[in-house]
Amino acid sequence: MFLESIAYNLANLTKFTGRDSRSTFWWYILFLLIVQFVIGLLASIPLVVGTTSAAIDAAQSGMSEAQMEVQLFNKMADMVGLTTWISVITSAIITLLALASFGRRLHDGGFSELWAAIPLMTQAATIYFSITMIDKAKDMLLTAGNAENTEALAAQMSANPMSYIGWIGYLAVITFGMMRSEPTTNQYGEVPKAPGY
Repeated sequence: MFLESIAYNLANLTKFTGRDSRSTFWWYILFLLIVQFVIGLLASIPLVVGTTSAAIDAAQSGMSEAQMEVQLFNKMADMVGLTTWISVITSAIITLLALASFGRRLHDGGFSELWAAIPLMTQAATIYFSITMIDKAKDMLLTAGNAENTEALAAQMSANPMSYIGWIGYLAVITFGMMRSEPTTNQYGEVPKAPGY
């Protein structure tokens, strides 16, 4: 069922017509979440390797703890742009890969695919916010030795409502994704059968 759902959805990436069952949709979403997690994990490897290497170099050169801390935060500041861009690109691709499947899932409940605009727009806003915050995140890391600056920047980043808008899209996907199928043929097609059956 898991592999059949993945194959079916990947074969229908641009098909916004018809209906998908809950199980077909959720197995595919699970696959996309696993892919996103693995990419995020792989993207963090350069950051971990870079900071570990910087820590070892600093320790071998006899730096003080404060100097080591500054060097580590500088290294993380260098890497934050790369990791953010990888995250942003991954999120955009995953969103696009899920779009048609979500549209078909909406159809299964009798809803228009236009409801898919909610997660699409909130994800776009979250991506935009992430890009605009790269420089502020770098500043926060570069001034990490100054607790007052770090706290002010962290408060500014978390107080921005854009940092939470993505949750609206996630709630829409969960809500519509969990709704029961219409038990009979509707305007979008016949009752779907799970792939492989």
